[in-house]
Amino acid sequence: MPDHYLVMVGREQSSGDHPAEWYAQLADTLGLLDRVRIFPGHVPAAAVGDLFAGADIVLATYSRLFRSASGVLNVAGNFRRPVLASGGEGNLKEMVAQYKLGLWVEPDSETAIAEGLQRMQTQPPVPEWDRYARENSWEENARRVLQAMG
Repeated sequence: MPDHYLVMVGREQSSGDHPAEWYAQLADTLGLLDRVRIFPGHVPAAAVGDLFAGADIVLATYSRLFRSASGVLNVAGNFRRPVLASGGEGNLKEMVAQYKLGLWVEPDSETAIAEGLQRMQTQPPVPEWDRYARENSWEENARRVLQAMG
């Protein structure tokens, strides 16, 4: 078995999310509990950098009902970590595709996630990190807001 670990971080965001204990029990049932690290609850800002720096791939897998931007994607981009992403049509999908930030998979599908992870290992993406950072910086976003306000 490859030397990989799943690190789950943060709290449930909606009533449809499973609690951390559910994932721990599933990992135990599958005999994988020793390969899973779960850090539920709020993540202190000082710990975020270490978590992303230690990741090879960041999962930003949302349900098909999610149609927004992703803070996880923005932090992954800051640390230049490719993402395996899913969700509904919207900004997240557009950003992953436009800047080649990772791989988009069908939402709500464990099979798609598993196949996507395998594909990312055999065919790693070549993200356009510099262009992404330049075109999506705080300064650029502030300039756009000010321009729109006119």
